Amino acid sequence: MKKYSIYPFITLIALLLYACGGGGGSDSSSSSSSSTTPASTISLATPPGTTCINVTNADVFGNMKFINPYTSGVTSWGCLIVNKSDNQPVLDGTQSARFELRPGDCGASQTFSDCTNNRSRTEIQEANYSVTQGQIITFNNNIFIPTQSNLYTSQTLSLTLTQILYQYNLASGELIIYGDIAQLAMNKSGALIIETYSDFDGSFTRLNTYTVSSSPMNQWINIRYEIKSTASGDGYFKAYVNGALLVNETRSTLPSALASNTIRFGIYDHFQAGGKASETQVVYFDGISKQVSNY
Repeated sequence: MKKYSIYPFITLIALLLYACGGGGGSDSSSSSSSSTTPASTISLATPPGTTCINVTNADVFGNMKFINPYTSGVTSWGCLIVNKSDNQPVLDGTQSARFELRPGDCGASQTFSDCTNNRSRTEIQEANYSVTQGQIITFNNNIFIPTQSNLYTSQTLSLTLTQILYQYNLASGELIIYGDIAQLAMNKSGALIIETYSDFDGSFTRLNTYTVSSSPMNQWINIRYEIKSTASGDGYFKAYVNGALLVNETRSTLPSALASNTIRFGIYDHFQAGGKASETQVVYFDGISKQVSNY
């Protein structure tokens, strides 16, 4: 019987694994989109761009439009639609949304001011929303965080990048109930996490914490939120990371059948007393969309 050596086959398999990136370990919670932007090409300097606020842009925002949720604190650099041709990270199409928070940037409304409460933020919130009781809402988005040493400092208490909200407005537009059912945030170890919240009294009582990625920098990460929007206990909040289910909680997601679930994107820092960001912070989002169905 003629004998065949197995070594050429082993060598071929090894070469194929190496070429496909199969020769190293990976973090199962942090697998990213195939589109990656080299860190060396990204500058944190403010690029050319146009405002994100109250504009229609199917490339970045899909079927959604966003507004500034505050009465003051809008900056010309806070949220910009930026271009791939300017060496900006873009997942698909030619543009993405870039958030920039400089030291001292803060928002305010008729009832609060970040500037006097050790907070700093630049955020946008979906412009058109109404009562969502009886709906299943899916928010899809992708986040890219370029390497920077100042995202979480010794003064930072919390750093929020996305808020899944509940809120209830009177017919006059006055906001009377407001809070989070979940946040996408970064912790002091540099991990990207989802925190869920269980209260409807504005006390932000944390329910659970889930790790999206322990090393999230310089890669596009897809996050899809699915909400059964209801004031009853058979609602749910789910979150998928790059298609894999990470969060699955059964609970009410509204404080009232007259309330809404909505979303905000941006950078929101909460500091120790007297603290503030020491440098500019930058984050990108792309491929944002919303789907709604009735149950």
